[in-house]
Amino acid sequence: MRRTMEEINADTILLGESTNDAAPDFTGDAWHGAMTYANFTRPLWNWLGVPGTPAGGGLGLALQRTSEFGGEEFVTAHLSFAAAFPWRVRLQNMNALDTHDTPRFRNVAREGVVPVAVGLSMTLPGIPVVWAGAEWGLHGDDGEHSRTPLPWARADEPEFAEPRELYRRLIGLRREHPVLNGGGIRWLHASEEAIVFVRESADEAVLVLAARGACSVELGAELPDAAELLQGDATWAAGTVTTAGPQFLAWILPGIPLPPFAPAG
Repeated sequence: MRRTMEEINADTILLGESTNDAAPDFTGDAWHGAMTYANFTRPLWNWLGVPGTPAGGGLGLALQRTSEFGGEEFVTAHLSFAAAFPWRVRLQNMNALDTHDTPRFRNVAREGVVPVAVGLSMTLPGIPVVWAGAEWGLHGDDGEHSRTPLPWARADEPEFAEPRELYRRLIGLRREHPVLNGGGIRWLHASEEAIVFVRESADEAVLVLAARGACSVELGAELPDAAELLQGDATWAAGTVTTAGPQFLAWILPGIPLPPFAPAG
């Protein structure tokens, strides 16, 4: 199938659905990437969801409820599953907050964390996935209720307009900075309330801090005082960032120049 696709149009992508740990079947020679929950969706729900919230449907959470993760557990779970994919596949896995088979993430989310979750789906390695209606702020307590038709006649009401503006802004962030599509990733911090990573290339770097609550994070020289804040609202000085609550923050930084390649003689 992949050979035929590429013969007809090389600019195509072949994704496979595997709701469990997909890594053994996704080595990059057939499927380009996976729709899967293990490396992004489940860890994120357990960190940013209200612990114990019912979460049935196809998500496959233990006991069909969210657990209580700190940021360290989110990163550990994410890397345990993501690291088993070749990098080229990892860049093409789907980062889904929710799907037509699950409740809506908004139904389980802690107060104020939806922008944090959307921001992570846009900036972690992978393909952001917006299930129809998430950008409208729709709710659904199982897969059937998550298939609600979009309320086009009420599109201008603040209830629906504000979530769409959030998605426009964060999709725009990803589109404006190619490093968020193909750049490498380096983890800088993980604690109960916050995680920090940087996406890097030779041309630019974007440093991301995702906080689910009030926190103070020391990043030292990784975050200069003169860094430009692209997204969010925070203060920082001498490399220490302070937030008063949930925040998704992103700074633009210089790229990481690579030395010229010199083959061994």
